[in-house]
Amino acid sequence: MSEQRYLFNREKGIERFNFFLLAGLVFFASGIFKPELIAYQGMQYAIILFCMLALLIINIDVEHYPIRPVVVLGVMIIISGIHGFLNDGNTHMLIKGVIFTLMVCMTAAISTKLRFETIINALFAGAAVLLLFNILLCLWYPALGVDHGKFYGSWEGVFDQKNILGRLTVFATITALMRTICLKKGYLVTIIIVALAIWCCLNSDSRTSLMLCFLSVVIFAFVQMCQLLAAFKNWFSNQFVLLSLLLLVVCLGAIAALSTPYNLQTGYDGIILFGKHISLTGRLTIWAYALSHLADHSLLFGYGLDGFWTPRHFEEYGAIFPTNNFYPNDSHNGLVDLMVNMGVIGGALYIGILVSLMVWATPVRSIIDRKINMCFFLFLIIYVCGNITESDILKSTSVLNVVFFIMIFKFFSKENLMLHRQSTP
Repeated sequence: MSEQRYLFNREKGIERFNFFLLAGLVFFASGIFKPELIAYQGMQYAIILFCMLALLIINIDVEHYPIRPVVVLGVMIIISGIHGFLNDGNTHMLIKGVIFTLMVCMTAAISTKLRFETIINALFAGAAVLLLFNILLCLWYPALGVDHGKFYGSWEGVFDQKNILGRLTVFATITALMRTICLKKGYLVTIIIVALAIWCCLNSDSRTSLMLCFLSVVIFAFVQMCQLLAAFKNWFSNQFVLLSLLLLVVCLGAIAALSTPYNLQTGYDGIILFGKHISLTGRLTIWAYALSHLADHSLLFGYGLDGFWTPRHFEEYGAIFPTNNFYPNDSHNGLVDLMVNMGVIGGALYIGILVSLMVWATPVRSIIDRKINMCFFLFLIIYVCGNITESDILKSTSVLNVVFFIMIFKFFSKENLMLHRQSTP
């Protein structure tokens, strides 16, 4: 009896330690902090690496560890890092390749060892604490938390850019809703955190993030409706999901077809849709600049991991905007960055994985667990939409990528593939 109690307490202790490690990873990996808060930026990266390594070492299970997909993804990332290094000669690409591979290995370990509820609770806790910390900083110490430059009055919090705070509000909203789906309780906490996230997003003046926060709530209501339909008639629910996704694709295509770009080659470009001007603050020009130089190097393999947005290529290809010397770190579009840095082959492989996940994660399926499918479906919609105006796909320490790779290993594990074959008539 005492031995059983010891083992139970030991497992509980390990689970708590994992909880704090994963919550800490979310806290420190949601964006680079201002130098006033962390004088040496390397300290923040050291904390992130410590959390990743600790999570990997504690949770690695050789018997159930998905070795083959980890090796395939790891080799692809390392090769892309080497390709970027050979292309530009910057060791940053190699370091990023190693960190990205470590993140893949870590997510594989925790997806096979930790309970899904523990993962969601830890993600939510880290995001909620960081959100509250940012709100308090902006209210009590506006000299540090509020922008006094180009975007005067906009909240930045601990970050050096308002859009990073906006992305945090989106992540806090998603994790709060996923936690409610997973636990089927805590609605009051969810309402409070979502309301605070939207309020914080309004003050940060990040319009794309605000749109994603509201979209998250809409998708949450959608998957809840799917559950009601599934209880009534599963066939109808399946058709409802597929038709809704098709409608979403048609709507996005219609927006692209009916919109007219304006003010290209400036930092104030955007689209005109039904007579309304929608500003994209230079994004259209940046996307066109990146894609126009894709074939200049290697259409199939791209420029390598982080290989395009370098001083060398800005010198070679010229400035993006003729009127100023703005040099971004990415294209503000994850899919554009994927194509430019990984080429057509890498882009096709990634999109294939994404489509497979979308098919598997429909809210009415229950191959693994229906609540897990619902959580992943919500996350995937926001992940894809968020990467239209921001770039997270190739970020080695992005918390969004942590969740994305957890999904990959959760859905494509040996056990779940066997369940899928058994459930297929």
